[in-house]
Amino acid sequence: MLDLEDRYLKIFLPNYIFLTEAGSSFGYKHTEVDRQKMKDVFNDARREMIGSLNRDKKLSLETIEKMRANL
Repeated sequence: MLDLEDRYLKIFLPNYIFLTEAGSSFGYKHTEVDRQKMKDVFNDARREMIGSLNRDKKLSLETIEKMRANL
């Protein structure tokens, strides 16, 4: 799958993907402009919305057991 993704990245060169190879972001550093954009988007309202996604959510016993088994 990585080979196929890599091929499509090279063919289409999408401008919203900053990596040039599929599978790893090792060694990539965001520009200062990119970092500022990420900080601007991640404001207090967004932080609260993301934090509230799982708040007060009840997990089934089956899900809890599966999570314990993976530790």
